[in-house]
Amino acid sequence: HSSSIALGIALEKPDRRVYCLDGDGAFIMHMGAVSNIGDLSPKNYRHVLFNNGAHESVGGQPTLGFRLDIASIAKGCGYAHVLTASDKEGLSCALEKLSGLSGPVLLEIKVRIDSRDDLGRPTTTPVENKEHFMDFITNG
Repeated sequence: HSSSIALGIALEKPDRRVYCLDGDGAFIMHMGAVSNIGDLSPKNYRHVLFNNGAHESVGGQPTLGFRLDIASIAKGCGYAHVLTASDKEGLSCALEKLSGLSGPVLLEIKVRIDSRDDLGRPTTTPVENKEHFMDFITNG
């Protein structure tokens, strides 16, 4: 639900640029949030979507991420700008453009399924994460 949380923050903190880091599986599951983002059109909203065609974080089940035209979906839902990248040069160019655009903006980055074998697990509880996040939003 990162896109909905980021939307709430963007609306509450209009002077703060808000970046939502999302996956294609979550984007597809939460398209209602995508339409709300487009409709409410917060100018400070940046939606960065990592599209690997899978729900990698929960087992690698395939999604339709590579078969859907995510850019057209975002545009159809009212995003002001949509960028895509699938290689290092394209990503560099898109990131350069991203900072100068008024939102909501979607940047779809097409990547492959991969994660590090030595990737650690969280050492804090969900409640601690929530409290740290809320403190950052309030005081950061």
